Amino acid sequence: MAKKKEVIRRDPFVERTLRLLEFMRRHRRWSVSLGIFVLLLVLSAAFLSYHRQAEDERLQESLSRGMKAYKEGRLEEAERAFADLKGEGRLGRLASLYEARLKSMKGQREEARKILERLRQDGDPVIRLLAEQTLKQGGL
Repeated sequence: MAKKKEVIRRDPFVERTLRLLEFMRRHRRWSVSLGIFVLLLVLSAAFLSYHRQAEDERLQESLSRGMKAYKEGRLEEAERAFADLKGEGRLGRLASLYEARLKSMKGQREEARKILERLRQDGDPVIRLLAEQTLKQGGL
């Protein structure tokens, strides 16, 4: 009997990898440029993520500091802490609720009502509900 000749086939992954390496060797300038671009893109994304996380931590710390000062009756300190959060997304809107309460306590009821009316139009249902409850409870 005649022996059958075994066909040796390369692994498709190895084949593709070798073709990619050959392509990169022939187009070295473009390959290096693309590699640098991808590296810069990854580094930018990492920096942006780190920056956002650090900013979120700072905002949360400011809200926590303001809430603590509010509960302890240090109203001026609380007002300064909440002022740091103006325009800062959901945390800023929560701080605005406290700000309205502080203004109401100081007798600035019309300003407090304006803040709460603006928050009643908010897209976040929790903020809207809290603003409505604060309006009812405060008699504003």
